[in-house]
Amino acid sequence: MIAKRYLIRILILTLLGNGSLSALPKQGTVEIAGESVEYNVSTNYLSATDNVIVRYNKYVLKTDELAYDIYSKSLLASGNVKIAAPSQSYEARYISYNAITLEGHADHLSARVGKLSLTGDTMVLADNTVRIKNATLTGCSGDPPDYRIEAEQLILYPKWGVLVAVNNWIYLGNTRLFWMPTFIYGESAYGLLSRSSGIPEIGSSQREGAYLKTRIPYFINRESKGNILAGYAYNFGPILGVTHIEDLPSIGSMQLKLISNGSDGTEYATIMESTFDLSDRTARNDDDSLLSYFARFEDSLRPVIRTKFGSTYREIINDSRVSMLFFQSIDIKKIDLPGNVRGTLFGQHSATVETALNGNSAAARTTVINTELEKQYSITDQVSAYLSGMYYGNWYDASATWQRLFAKIGTVFKYQGGETEISLTQHIYSTVNESPFDFERKYAIESNEIGARTVLNLGEWSIGSELNFNLEKSHFRTADLIITPQFH
Repeated sequence: MIAKRYLIRILILTLLGNGSLSALPKQGTVEIAGESVEYNVSTNYLSATDNVIVRYNKYVLKTDELAYDIYSKSLLASGNVKIAAPSQSYEARYISYNAITLEGHADHLSARVGKLSLTGDTMVLADNTVRIKNATLTGCSGDPPDYRIEAEQLILYPKWGVLVAVNNWIYLGNTRLFWMPTFIYGESAYGLLSRSSGIPEIGSSQREGAYLKTRIPYFINRESKGNILAGYAYNFGPILGVTHIEDLPSIGSMQLKLISNGSDGTEYATIMESTFDLSDRTARNDDDSLLSYFARFEDSLRPVIRTKFGSTYREIINDSRVSMLFFQSIDIKKIDLPGNVRGTLFGQHSATVETALNGNSAAARTTVINTELEKQYSITDQVSAYLSGMYYGNWYDASATWQRLFAKIGTVFKYQGGETEISLTQHIYSTVNESPFDFERKYAIESNEIGARTVLNLGEWSIGSELNFNLEKSHFRTADLIITPQFH
């Protein structure tokens, strides 16, 4: 038996001094406490029992029994295992982890990472993939949660922030609602189909009339995925289609879409997309330990550049059928600039053809450049303000142009269960000409206006509303209300 204080010194020199825990951050010290702690110098085997506590950087592990083989870098914790870290907590009966192979196993896992909660009978980590059997996934609190997904298997790809649930039942409280083969959750920066939830969409539009649609996702592997669209529109009849995304290593992704819209005809799209991550990934990449894998799902709002090229045929945009032949675009979001200013830029060039709802048609070679610069001001923990400038530029064929410049000021109020934003937009400059396309003019901002946006999280429901009122024409430019179940 060796004294605990002496043991900690040996552990630090042996594990950190030799760089053997390469999967853990390189800074910090290890602290171990327990009623009984032993270290065998000849076998490099460490064991601790009864009220064991391990502290390492932001992680705190509590367990009944702990064993670590310094030679093979294998750790085993059993009994009542609890792990805590900022915005994360984990419980299991048994956890094993190898710091060399980055492989692990857990039984009867329960985890909370940010808003996401999951449980499972067994968890296996191997090949940068986490697989959890007989799992439950929810973003709601309560017992039982308002909504939950029960899956035969969860497959997590942590380095890409993608989770796939296979063979699922959706529950409302204790009531089983419906089955869906696949549920996908994660970062859209990697080509994820964010609208593929399987939950039916009910609504209406001028072109389609009342409609019911559902997108059922499928997942072959991380590189090959998509969704199947099925529904019915009052004006056109049955809707059926498929959208497939194929990731191409070191290039980006290819999206193929083919949809039959009943009597309104067929639409298709072929799009190549490349995404470039502009965020500082050092803080995430220097910690490839087991727990840090889960935390990556909370880091989706980061700056990215997306480039696209391809063609679309008869897609619905603002109730018009729009074809863009051989378009190229670049979309830069959330770029941090000096002076606490954040910028966005969108540019696109295409040969555009439109058939509007009223039967009018138009065609032109178009170039679009939109940009916005925004400066944030923190007033209190619950109140913030911003000042932004917005430019919209459109060029058609050789000479026609439609340009607008605006300034916007707004205040955001955050409170328990939601937030509200109030804004005033001031028109600065615009050209006399306007777009020849109905889908571009519809809902476009053209003069001074006031806006209000509210998001409320009411238990199992999320309610969002946005109003934009044109002060010169005294009418609402947009008035939207969205009510969705709280699937996170």
